[in-house]
Amino acid sequence: MSKNQKIEELNLQLEILQQQMATFAKLSQESAQQFELIKKFGIQQSSFFMSSHAVFQKMNEDYEVREK
Repeated sequence: MSKNQKIEELNLQLEILQQQMATFAKLSQESAQQFELIKKFGIQQSSFFMSSHAVFQKMNEDYEVREK
């Protein structure tokens, strides 16, 4: 393999690497955005379950009072 062929091969590999790095950067950014959305969803979901627990607890207490 001649020197020029080696240089061409290295240039091709560099181009592929640059494309893959750009893809990786884009995917990393999307992952960070998704993490924030998942975090917000988790907070909302836990708030919903805590609220529903309080409501059902109150309903059970009211039911027990009526039964006595």
